[in-house]
Amino acid sequence: ESLSRFGPMTFILFQQLIQLSIVFELISSLSENLPNAVYNVPWESMDKNNRKMIQVLLLQSQKLIQFKATSMMNVGVQAMATILKTSVSYFIMLRTMYQEH
Repeated sequence: ESLSRFGPMTFILFQQLIQLSIVFELISSLSENLPNAVYNVPWESMDKNNRKMIQVLLLQSQKLIQFKATSMMNVGVQAMATILKTSVSYFIMLRTMYQEH
C-alpha cells in the first residue's frame, strides 16, 4: 500500500534530482571553455571601450562556474550520486528495523 502511495512521488523527486544535477554539471563543464571563447573574439579590431569590456569579461570568465547547495557542497552528478546512495542506505536500514519489530 505504501509503495503505491509514495512510489510515484519518490520516483518523480529522484528524476528531478537527476535532471537538475545533470544540468548543473553541464553548465560547470561548459564554463571551462568560456575563457577560450572570449579570447577568440576579434578584440584586436575593436575600439578602446569594447577592448576594456572584453578584458573585464576575460578576467571574470577565468573563474569556473560552480553551483553550491547552502554554500557548502558543490551541486552536480557526484553530489546527486551521494544523495541517492545515502537515501537508499537509510531506506534499507529503516526497512530492516521495521521488519525486526
